Amino acid sequence: MRANDGALMAVSAALTQRAAMEKARCRLGIDTGRFVVLQLGRMAPHKGIDTVIRGLAMLRERHGVDAELIVASSDLRDPSRRGGPELARLRAVAADLGVTPHVRFSGQPARAALGDYYGAADAIASMPWRTRLGITTTEAMACGRPVVGSDAYAVRDGVTGYLIPSRDAEALAERLARLHRHPALALAMGKAGRAILAPGAMR
Repeated sequence: MRANDGALMAVSAALTQRAAMEKARCRLGIDTGRFVVLQLGRMAPHKGIDTVIRGLAMLRERHGVDAELIVASSDLRDPSRRGGPELARLRAVAADLGVTPHVRFSGQPARAALGDYYGAADAIASMPWRTRLGITTTEAMACGRPVVGSDAYAVRDGVTGYLIPSRDAEALAERLARLHRHPALALAMGKAGRAILAPGAMR
């Protein structure tokens, strides 16, 4: 294969992913021009969602990225919970930081629609400081999305995403800004994640 053939294939892959992303965003009512970060999972203090919100605020203010955070949780679909006191706390964090219009709280979708949420995101954030099960990270990798967070399961630092200390919103913002500045890097990390999860690759 000639060098320019490889470059053309990379451009084609990027355009294909962008088209799929725009379709997913259209179905979810998300602006196609923004940098979208997805946080998916249960709504509890140890999940570190407040750190992700702080990271979003720094990403917007310090790095000038027009970013949006989607917090998708099954707790928001449960009529008996509706997010409970943790949702109120997280809304207060967003309000204090002035990013309320840029944080969307959504009930975690049914399994059939989950691909649209991963597909609409530019990157996945996962910042728990305990109970690191890695389900979200492996799903994100399977969907070809880079992961930034403290959840170490399956993620290879600098290869499929970035591993950073828990509760470090500044590091989160910096890594997300790097992915925003270098979309080809984000695409390569997503591709590497899929390859690592291929049958037999993790043996």
